[in-house]
Amino acid sequence: MQTAFSRVLTELRHQRGMSQKQAASDLGISQALLSHYENGAREPRLEFVVKVCEYYGVTSDRLLGLVNEENANVERLAATVEELLGRMREMEPETAAAVIRCVRSGADAISYMLDHPGQPLPPERLIPVLQNYADLTRVLTEERTADD
Repeated sequence: MQTAFSRVLTELRHQRGMSQKQAASDLGISQALLSHYENGAREPRLEFVVKVCEYYGVTSDRLLGLVNEENANVERLAATVEELLGRMREMEPETAAAVIRCVRSGADAISYMLDHPGQPLPPERLIPVLQNYADLTRVLTEERTADD
């Protein structure tokens, strides 16, 4: 009987285009045991659940089917933003401002692409992104040179 765990375990492997043999080898178990986990014939130990979470880069809530992929993506984005905010608190004001410009122009470009699937990003949207990343690179290079 397939459980949420077995369904998500199989999903994660398929999303990465991996064979059972490869995933089992990477996880340090036999292909037969992975097959049992994926079809719900066997339940894993906690140590294996932790190993799978680390291997696929997902939370245990995601692996156990307690959150769906959409929520998992939102959680990953929130964690990324939290990490960036934490790092920004330690940055020089000019560096933080350059990071914010990059994030804003990148978000604008992503929004455009989501609203216009299959269309290339027009130059008036692409150029600010490239300019902002070039500016950030300049600021970081100057900062690093000043530290040396």
